[in-house]
Amino acid sequence: GFTCTVTNIDIPNTQRRGCCLYVGGSGDIEAVMESGEMVIFTGIPTGSFLPVLTKRINITNTDATNILALY
Repeated sequence: GFTCTVTNIDIPNTQRRGCCLYVGGSGDIEAVMESGEMVIFTGIPTGSFLPVLTKRINITNTDATNILALY
């Protein structure tokens, strides 16, 4: 497994497969899923894992912080 801090919109190494997310600071996340669909996850509590396949985080509707990409 590889873990990195997401610091930009496109999550590294997700050209073929998405990644799960860990949210260190509560808030909302607008994400582009592996399928290409956009989803807004709202009210994510601090310390949450999102077991979804995410390829991109859009900063427009994202105010959660300390987001980690988990491969």
